[in-house]
Amino acid sequence: MKIGFIGLGNMGKPMSTNILKNGYDVTVYDIDKNSVELLVGQGAKAATSPKEVAAASDIILLSLPNPHIVKEVVAGKNGVLEGIKENAIIADLSTVTPKTIIDLVPLVEERGAKILDAPVSGGVPGAKAGKLTIMVGGDEEVFEKCKPVFETIAKNIYYVGQIGSGLKVKLINQYLFASNLASVVEAFALAAKAGVDAKKLVEIISNSSGSSYALKTRYNYISRNNFEPGFQINLMLKDLSLVLSMAEDNDMPLLLGGMVHQLYRLAKRKGFGEKDVCGLLLAMENINEVKFPR
Repeated sequence: MKIGFIGLGNMGKPMSTNILKNGYDVTVYDIDKNSVELLVGQGAKAATSPKEVAAASDIILLSLPNPHIVKEVVAGKNGVLEGIKENAIIADLSTVTPKTIIDLVPLVEERGAKILDAPVSGGVPGAKAGKLTIMVGGDEEVFEKCKPVFETIAKNIYYVGQIGSGLKVKLINQYLFASNLASVVEAFALAAKAGVDAKKLVEIISNSSGSSYALKTRYNYISRNNFEPGFQINLMLKDLSLVLSMAEDNDMPLLLGGMVHQLYRLAKRKGFGEKDVCGLLLAMENINEVKFPR
C-alpha cells in the first residue's frame, strides 16, 4: 500500500518519519522544500504538487494548518482530486471544522474515492513518539483499511462515527483543554498575588480535586521557565475559533468559550502567540503585575 503525505510541519514531519520507519512507500509534498528534502533523506519520494502525491498513493494523509488550505490542497488547482485514483482514500489529520470535510465528501466520491476526518491529539511530543490519539469519522470499512497506517503514528485510535464526528470530538477536547489551562494559569497568578508557596500549591492540587492534565503537563514547562512550543498559543487560538464556529453551526451560545477565546487572543496581542499554550501565564502575569515563582 502506497502512502502520500501532504503537510510536513511540526506534526507532519515526525508522523511521516514514523510511517517510513514502518516500511511504507511514502510520497511527500510541502511548500517548504527543506522539509521535503529532510524526508527524502529518510527514504521518502518527493512530489511537486498534491496532484502528484495523489497519483502515486492509495492513502493520502493531510496535516495542514486551516480549513482554507485543506480545501485548496484537496479541490484546488493541481490539488489531490486532480490526481486521485479510484478507490483511494484521503485521511485528513488536520484540525478543521466538521463542515470543511463534509463539504468535500461529494467532490471526493465523484472521483470514486473516499475521505475520512482523522484529527490527532498529543502535540509534537506525541507525534515524535508515535503515540498520538486519533479520532476518526467516516465509513467504518474505509477506517479499517487505514487503521494499520494509523497504528504507525498513534497509540490510541478511535472510530467515532459518521463523517465529521472525529473533528467534533477533537474540537470539544481542545475546548476543554484550553479552558482548563486558562483556569490553571489564572489560579497561578492569584497564588502569586496572595503569596502562596508555588511548589507546595502544585503538590497539593496535584493530589486534590483541582488536579488536571493541563496542570500536570504544563507545570513541567512553567517550573523550568520553558515556554517553547509543544503547541502554540496561535494554534490554540485557531482551534478555539473553530470551536466557536461549530457552536454557531449548532445554534448554541458558548459563554465560557467566548471568554476563553478572548484570553488567548489577549495573549497573542501581548506578543506571546508563538509561545507554548502555557505562555498564557505570561499574559496573566503581565495583566496582574505579578510573577509566579519558578
